Amino acid sequence: MYGYSIDYPENWDAFQGDLSLGEFLFVASGDLSVPRLLVDLSFASELGDVQAMAEQVLDPLRELIEGLELLSERPITLSGGADAYEYTLGFPSDTLPLRGKLLVVPRGAQLFQVFAQTVPADFEAREADLDRIVRSFRLIEPAPFGAPRSESLTLREPSPATLDPHSIGDIVSHQYASQIFSGLVTFDPGLQVAPDLAASWDVEEGGTVYVFHLREDAKFHSGKPVTAEDIKYSIERAAAPATGSLVTGIYLNDIVGFTERRAGLANEVAGVEVLDDFTVRIRITRPVPYFLSKLAHSSGFILNRENVESGGPAWFFQPDGTGPFKLKGWDPGVVLVLERNEEYYGPRAFVPSVIIWNIGGDPLVAYEAGDLDVASIGGETARAVQDPSHPLQGELGVTPELGVLYLGFNAQLAPFDDPRARRAFALAIDRDTIIADIRSGTVQKANGFVPLGMANYAPPEPLAFDAQQARALWDEVLAETGQEIDSIVFQLAGISLLPYHQAVAEMWQETFGVEVEFQGSLGGDRAEAVAEGGAHVFEFGWIADYPDPHNFLDVLFHSQAITNIGRYSNAELDGLLEAARVEQDPAERSQTYRQADELLLQDAAAVPLWYFRSYVLVKPYVEGWFLNSLRVTDYSAVSLERSLPRQV
Repeated sequence: MYGYSIDYPENWDAFQGDLSLGEFLFVASGDLSVPRLLVDLSFASELGDVQAMAEQVLDPLRELIEGLELLSERPITLSGGADAYEYTLGFPSDTLPLRGKLLVVPRGAQLFQVFAQTVPADFEAREADLDRIVRSFRLIEPAPFGAPRSESLTLREPSPATLDPHSIGDIVSHQYASQIFSGLVTFDPGLQVAPDLAASWDVEEGGTVYVFHLREDAKFHSGKPVTAEDIKYSIERAAAPATGSLVTGIYLNDIVGFTERRAGLANEVAGVEVLDDFTVRIRITRPVPYFLSKLAHSSGFILNRENVESGGPAWFFQPDGTGPFKLKGWDPGVVLVLERNEEYYGPRAFVPSVIIWNIGGDPLVAYEAGDLDVASIGGETARAVQDPSHPLQGELGVTPELGVLYLGFNAQLAPFDDPRARRAFALAIDRDTIIADIRSGTVQKANGFVPLGMANYAPPEPLAFDAQQARALWDEVLAETGQEIDSIVFQLAGISLLPYHQAVAEMWQETFGVEVEFQGSLGGDRAEAVAEGGAHVFEFGWIADYPDPHNFLDVLFHSQAITNIGRYSNAELDGLLEAARVEQDPAERSQTYRQADELLLQDAAAVPLWYFRSYVLVKPYVEGWFLNSLRVTDYSAVSLERSLPRQV
């Protein structure tokens, strides 16, 4: 998988480690655990000659191991032609001191480390054997799950949380699933709804009935034809209580009977009817203009019942999808490999495989080293690469996203059940300073909760920083309620404490004199996590799943919305959102949503911080790379206009 080989005595015990868990790649040892061979992999923080790269391994060892002895060092060339650097080291210990050879072998931004060790009393007698072991190390072309680097589009992205489409609630997992599965409809590059498994459809009965005519050439990866029964099964599985989805109720709840099935009150979704093998009728509760857009979400992807029901809880490790790629292999937290579906009903993918590493150090360094064909960057790195003098500036693409990061308030918990307290804390955040000094100007300050670039939408005026007004409002709340609030709990969207979190906490402390206690979260039901954790404030980021204000204002803040994490409730807002759902005139609908956005700002339901942007480096030989504003790329449209050299 990682592209190396090494020889060691056949009678040694050996096992492969899991790099995602911090284990060594490979360990082998004699009967008493010595002599011992360890192979590990880390990633360079910067590129350089072989000695400079080796020092990036040695220096952390010196910091970690007090008294580490450097007995000798020298550059060598392995018999396979790779340059390497060899150290002879002494590892002090009160219980088991060791002495041995450390070989550092750079390849691109990768730093392979080969340790061969034994006890000091045995070292001299075994030194020649240890030399032979470490110098038998060979670099070979990486081919995770049999996909050679030289023939594959290679990326580094986070690992998916799941590949079960009906459980996906994050954009990373959706990106992967959208390559393996497909739905009745999809989005074209301009984010217009386009046919997918459905070749066409008719809209009837005033927009409450959709009759989908399926392609007759679409097949699952196994070769099984896709029929209307698969559509009905997939929608009913998405609604099934046993599926336990936290998200499908957001995207498919317009279908008649979906909510009842999800609540366990019905055994089927009444609004889905099979008319014949290739025709299915779907009835919705009201004529909403965004229904087809919602079907393009992974909640609407079509599954093979036999695959799901025979595969057990982890069936999606061997998914039988319909998309342009098959899942060739997945080592969670390490690498995921896709292979071209040669029988795909649409245009066949250009590349035979896509390798997506979930590990790999600094993406810019890996990109500069040639380890990646495409690399996502951010922060100060993104700002630096945008400079016209930077050598990679011409390879950088910047995409404004339909996404927003905001801080929400727990409206069920004092003091933020009072809109004045919410507004005070909103006014006390100097977003301009945070964006300029901490986010390096790589994001855009949010006017409201609907991102810029949404069709037919004019955002409201942004909330201004005003610490004096914030303090006055806060004093008013404290005086009227008699509360004494010394601290608040701030729940993060994950477990990493970022500089901007600390900056916000300092602003609140300076303005209100409160201490901020940070609390991590591990995904799942965020509303439940906020309530159970007693969080006053929470961080939440949302990328559009369909390009419509409904996907932000209604999905996030309607009082009955699943993703209304802070349990904010406002009857006036609900009325505006419910009117916009069925409004057919685009201009009137947009104006209604703007009123809702303004109301959310005035009532300080949450604080919109910034809109997202993507910064992606793309090698000149990569053609067809296109990242849309939903942060989704169609890998099947990407081609490599030259063969990469075999990487050894």
